Amino acid sequence: MRTSVPNFARSVLYSLPLRANGAPAASDFWRQIGDSMIEEGFVRMYAHDFAALAARAEGGSDVEALVRKRIDEARSHAALMDARKGEGHLPAVADRVAHEAEREDVRFVRAGQDVPGALARRKEFLLQIVDLLRSPPVAAGRVSIAVRG
Repeated sequence: MRTSVPNFARSVLYSLPLRANGAPAASDFWRQIGDSMIEEGFVRMYAHDFAALAARAEGGSDVEALVRKRIDEARSHAALMDARKGEGHLPAVADRVAHEAEREDVRFVRAGQDVPGALARRKEFLLQIVDLLRSPPVAAGRVSIAVRG
């Protein structure tokens, strides 16, 4: 017996938590702000990119410049999406990355690594990205931590 798409959608709908009035409650992944809907593809793309950068960092690559570049791209892209589709795209990315940081799936860890340590480092890395996404953008120009004598 084949399950049709409408039956699957109905089963998903009935499994959602309900509000007091009987309507499905909105989750983080189905965020709706006003009359606009956050673009899932936009959120998924940036969350995937930041998770991939976390894996590269765990592998020993220097990804700080890539993280800064991707955060700048996410900010400018979110501003464009907010203007065209409605507000809330960058906070949605930050929420998704925070959700991704909480996942404790060992598939993100290479074989032979310290699993709890690698998961903790991944979580810390992704939560730092969330903080950067939620903080106001830094002024343009070169940021340096060098001490001058």
